[in-house]
Amino acid sequence: MRPVSVTIIARDEEGRIGAALSSVAWADEVVVVDSGSSDLTVEVARSAGARVVQEGWRGYGAQKNRAAELAAHDWVLSLDADERVGADLALAIQSLADRPAEAAFEVRRSNHFAGRPIRTWPWAWDLTTRLYDRRRGSFDEGMVHESLRPNGRVGRLEGVLHHFSYRGWDDYLARQEHYARLGAEQAMATGRRPRPGDLTLRPAASFLRHYLGRGYLLGGAHGLRLALAAARGTRRRYEILRTIAS
Repeated sequence: MRPVSVTIIARDEEGRIGAALSSVAWADEVVVVDSGSSDLTVEVARSAGARVVQEGWRGYGAQKNRAAELAAHDWVLSLDADERVGADLALAIQSLADRPAEAAFEVRRSNHFAGRPIRTWPWAWDLTTRLYDRRRGSFDEGMVHESLRPNGRVGRLEGVLHHFSYRGWDDYLARQEHYARLGAEQAMATGRRPRPGDLTLRPAASFLRHYLGRGYLLGGAHGLRLALAAARGTRRRYEILRTIAS
């Protein structure tokens, strides 16, 4: 495989970034783009051998594209501070051909909640595209829920990416509030204005989409709580939009 740069965007992740960096100790280079941490994130990253660049926040997609620009190599593995590359996935990346025909590769991601793996569908695992040739792909630059847009065929790697997403319900709800604000600001920036039904029909549709469409009902009480939380997040996004538009 051609050399691989691992990129991580971070802010105030001193408690988690060390494990992420340890899981990619095999990489040819690790670049951490820090956006103003007030804790020891920078020191932890540097002590692990990462190259740390401190820059202002641009938004999730734009920040990840900036990290790729700073990388020394064209093949980039975009990793979040709350993720860990499993041993099998690391081996799969290192075993790729020198000149892959694919523009990018997706990986299976195992999701954990409050430190424990989620066992029930649909939150148990997902597929995410993370290893890519930066000459043939980049992240969209929305303020939230960024995704990689490869220009070419996407392959799939063996192994697992472990995702320690939320420390617990308080963390989940706090992050949901953050995403709701970002979503409202992005909607406002694109000309979206409050409409009738935003605070009633949209949350109800969100609940049904998650509970029935995405199968959260199979998760029992946990799935119901997640679907209700999704509806709450949708309502908060439009409440905030209504506030900033007034």
